[in-house]
Amino acid sequence: MYANDGKVVYEQTLTRLEKVVSENIVNDMLYGSDVNTNSSVIKTAIDTWYKNNLTSYTNYLSNDAIYCNDRSLSSGTGIGTKKTTYTAQTRISNGQPTLKCTNNSDKFTKSTTIGNGKLTKMIGLITSDEVMFDYIHEMRSRIIRSDAFDERILGVILFKNTMERDIGGVNTVKYLSNKGIPAFLKIDVGLEDIDGGVQLLKDIPGLEDSLENAKKYGIIGTKMRSVIKEYNEYGIKKVIEQQFNLAKIIIAHGLIPIIEPEVDIHAENKKQIETFMRNEILRHLDKTKKEDYLMFKFTLPEIPNFYNDLLRHKNVLRIVALSGGYERDLACSKLKQNKKMIASFSRALLEGLNVDMSDEEFNDVLDKTIEEIYEASVKKEK
Repeated sequence: MYANDGKVVYEQTLTRLEKVVSENIVNDMLYGSDVNTNSSVIKTAIDTWYKNNLTSYTNYLSNDAIYCNDRSLSSGTGIGTKKTTYTAQTRISNGQPTLKCTNNSDKFTKSTTIGNGKLTKMIGLITSDEVMFDYIHEMRSRIIRSDAFDERILGVILFKNTMERDIGGVNTVKYLSNKGIPAFLKIDVGLEDIDGGVQLLKDIPGLEDSLENAKKYGIIGTKMRSVIKEYNEYGIKKVIEQQFNLAKIIIAHGLIPIIEPEVDIHAENKKQIETFMRNEILRHLDKTKKEDYLMFKFTLPEIPNFYNDLLRHKNVLRIVALSGGYERDLACSKLKQNKKMIASFSRALLEGLNVDMSDEEFNDVLDKTIEEIYEASVKKEK
């Protein structure tokens, strides 16, 4: 494998006898039966460091830890002089790190049941994704710690990684609780490809165990997001059906579900989509047990106050609005027109914030942003 300047950056010697054409070299590197046979220079150095420094701590180290060496590609072939981009690089550039390791031969473990079993010592390198998660958590922590993050905030939706981490030595959920702010958990794990004009939620592995675990942290509810791209009655019905089926499971675990069927702000016939979707939601609400409570998170509607009828239903606690890609000023302007909706903005909340700001600058921008969104939530146009 060569870099653009022609220098060898990876060299593979195929030990098997069959002919491997150039297009298959990367697949052979990732999935061949003889991969990970020899220790790299880095792995040898880590093993030596472990032997010299950590041998007496062996009983304190996990046998089940997975150290991911993700070699999957997002573009290119990994051969010749054309540019190759690794998936990890794309994830970091897009601000979408993950702790999933999809290829078993890339899961470096001591255990042979959950990974490749190639580690002789229980230690490895952290990934760029894990480093990115640290930076993300620090930014989220900075927002939550700020004095501007106050009683104007009624609730926070957390990622699982954030829920499990601490802020100033206190678990994030507890830290928020100490400020009088309850926490919800984002439980979805991504979207399916577009089908029928919509993107359904991917199956959520271990959902019920995750819900019980969330309760131990003090989480009071959940949020799951689907997306509607175009007017397609069959697709919209599938989205609402899936959301309500998940809501039933969540309610059974004593949590409050926030149903989020996001309508793409660029969708043609957006008003028509919202009309059909609202009718489907009402149909499902009419079949919901009277003791079951839920919330909705909607794209700001084309017709102001369009979702107010839902609040008359006994099961609906609150309706919140997502910014949905609108710039904050426009999102707040639209929100002011919807008398019974309050903001649940994430992207709009972060506008103008920068990691390099001084604390004074950071807190000042955050305070002004929160005040603008708060005003749009409580002071409506007449």
